[in-house]
Amino acid sequence: MVDVRVTNDAGTSAPVPIDKYRFGPFASSTRQYQLADSDGVTWRDMDPSRLVVSLTPITDSYAILSGNVDLWTADSGFNQDVGISLFGGIGTGQGVYPTVAGQPEAWKESGGFAGTFSPNAAFVQTVVFLKQGTTYTATLQWKTNRVIHVSPRIFAGAGPWPLPNPNQDTTLAGFSPTRLTAQLIPAASANLKSASITNQPVLSGSNGSTWVDMDPALSFPYTPSADGNALISTNADLWTNTARYNQDIGITVSGGTNPAYPSVAGQPEVWKESGGFAGTFSPNAAFAQGVVPLKQGVTYTIKVQWKANKASPASAAIVAGAGPIGGRFSPTSLMLLFAPPAPGPAGSYQIATTAQHQLSGPVSDGASFQEIDSSVTFGTGSNSDCIAILSGNADLWTANAGYNQDIAVELSGTVIGWKESGGYAGTFSPNAAFVQTPFAVTATRTYTLTLTWKANKPAQNATIVAGAGPIGGRFSPTSLTLQTIGCT
Repeated sequence: MVDVRVTNDAGTSAPVPIDKYRFGPFASSTRQYQLADSDGVTWRDMDPSRLVVSLTPITDSYAILSGNVDLWTADSGFNQDVGISLFGGIGTGQGVYPTVAGQPEAWKESGGFAGTFSPNAAFVQTVVFLKQGTTYTATLQWKTNRVIHVSPRIFAGAGPWPLPNPNQDTTLAGFSPTRLTAQLIPAASANLKSASITNQPVLSGSNGSTWVDMDPALSFPYTPSADGNALISTNADLWTNTARYNQDIGITVSGGTNPAYPSVAGQPEVWKESGGFAGTFSPNAAFAQGVVPLKQGVTYTIKVQWKANKASPASAAIVAGAGPIGGRFSPTSLMLLFAPPAPGPAGSYQIATTAQHQLSGPVSDGASFQEIDSSVTFGTGSNSDCIAILSGNADLWTANAGYNQDIAVELSGTVIGWKESGGYAGTFSPNAAFVQTPFAVTATRTYTLTLTWKANKPAQNATIVAGAGPIGGRFSPTSLTLQTIGCT
């Protein structure tokens, strides 16, 4: 059992026991933020009144902390760093934060070395240990990667959308939501496993087809105690030192007989591509997520692998990890969250397509979100009030410079979360875009969940694309994922 009080700008929640894990109220803002005088070293709260969450577990727990934000710069040469900082605990040792004074527990960097006005749908995630009865405060912080003065600026939040109506005094338009979320798992649970590194792996001379282990530490075995679904994810800052070589990251699973992994020999179960077609030294805070069914008592090996998108010379390197800060690079992580059978909707469920989709023509008006693929839509419901987390993950890119790509998750026809992927200066550079939002499920009501997209402005004569590759005729998965918590 785990019980948690969560505090944000909406107030403090009542303690509610729940048998597996709890996803507390999240912190969210549809404002646009800018930072104009970063010294490149000091982390600052993005919004100390809105983007902060307080947690007090009543049993030792692990917290999955996540931040999701559109980052960009108005001045080339300045990358944007986003981090999740944690404060709390007494004394020293495990469960006392910050781990390093003045530094976040996890951070990612969004590249702006060559491009401006090109948002990166950045996602940063980490797993931290929390002590029973201790109050912790998590905040979303940011800075630039080097010192700037008043003129250069970095921003959080793309848009606005819907476009403001000049005929109205007020508008519901907002910028793409910036979110900070917390999900708690009892420390005694075997349903969570994670690994992380803060060194900087480098891969040179990739043949463009063979997936290789990124780092021995980004691998672990897992043996479920029951049949169920595992949500697997990896998070990394990917970049290249040589233009035109994109970076592919994937999660491979091996083991089992029914189902048996890998499902395709030599290929990961989920993968994403990070663009480097026109830009170098511009990290992309990439995130790849998938759901795989696992069988009771079978031991599986989960690992992070990577490659370049095409054969590259020894002089061309792809890199994971930005920085360093204090000798530590931005963390590269691997996480598994297992959902054993439970009454009601599946704990983790995903619909994905490995086709490549394009949007152009009259429907690409820059204002209306369009369904990406009718197969990436499903319904859900519950017999009890509960919480669900809806996520969209896609490699987005443009064939025409100047057109950014917006991705959204919709709940019964209403956009509840969206992010923008930049293409202002670069083409053919996929962005492993990720958008995530929780929502309240009302008992006995049925919901339709849809993944949609649009260009950031009218693009009837331009083309935006979802899906990188292909590999063996299959493009990188475009997916819609649902996690249910406490649903019956």
